[in-house]
Amino acid sequence: MKTIDFSYFIESYNAGEMNQAEKVWFLKELDGNESLQKDVLLRKRADIILKRQDIFSLRNKLVSIEKTRNEELVKSSKLKAPRFRYAAIFAGLIVTSSLLFFTYRTQSPETIYKKYYATYENPGTSRSAETTYNEAIDYFNKKEFSKALEGFQAYLKLNPASTKYEFLSGVSNMEIRNFPDAESSFNKIINRGASLYTEGANWYLAMCYIATSQNVMAKDQLHKIIKSESIYRSKARKILHHL
Repeated sequence: MKTIDFSYFIESYNAGEMNQAEKVWFLKELDGNESLQKDVLLRKRADIILKRQDIFSLRNKLVSIEKTRNEELVKSSKLKAPRFRYAAIFAGLIVTSSLLFFTYRTQSPETIYKKYYATYENPGTSRSAETTYNEAIDYFNKKEFSKALEGFQAYLKLNPASTKYEFLSGVSNMEIRNFPDAESSFNKIINRGASLYTEGANWYLAMCYIATSQNVMAKDQLHKIIKSESIYRSKARKILHHL
C-alpha cells in the first residue's frame, strides 16, 4: 500500500486553504493518528516562528526609515511659530488619551463573552461505526447541543481518554451554559498534554472563566495563551485590556 505524503495537506490545513471536502477528509485522517497530529502542531509552531521573524525584520526596517526621515526633517526645517507646535502636540495628546480610554475601558464579563465567544465549528463527521455517535456529531453540527452532549457522554463512558469527544462535550456544555462541566472537560484535555485540541481547550477555558466572572482565573489563563504559540494570542491580548 502506498504511503500518503501529508506535507502538502498539513500546510494547506494550517493555512486555512482547504475546501470543505478536503477538510472533512483530512480531519478523518487526523482522528486517532497521533503522529500526524504532532506533525500538524509542529508545522504550525514553525510557521508562527517564521512569521514573527518576518514581522521583526520589517519592523526594524520601518524604524530605520522613520529615524532617517526624522533626522532629515530636524536638519531642514525651522518652526516659525513654536506656540502652534505645542498647541498641536497638546491637542494630539488629548485625542490620543481619549482614544485609549475608549479602546481599553473596562467592560463587563458578559459583554466580553458575547463579543469574543464563537461556537466551535466541527467540519468533519464521526468515523465511528456506531450510529449513536454519528448522530451526536450530526446534532452538534445542527447546533442541537443537548442531544449531542448525550451521545458524547455515552461515548466517553466507554472511551474516557478520547480527547476529541471530551472537547466536543466541553463546547456543548458551554453552549447550554453549563460552565462548570465545560471547565472540567477542558482541564482534562490540558492536563493530558499537547494534542490537536489543547489550543482550543485553553481558549474555551478562558471564556468559561469570563462567562462566570472569575476574572483572576481568566487573566491567568489569558496570560498563558499569550505566552504560547496559540492562534488565540491576539484575542487574548485584546480581552485583557477590558478586564
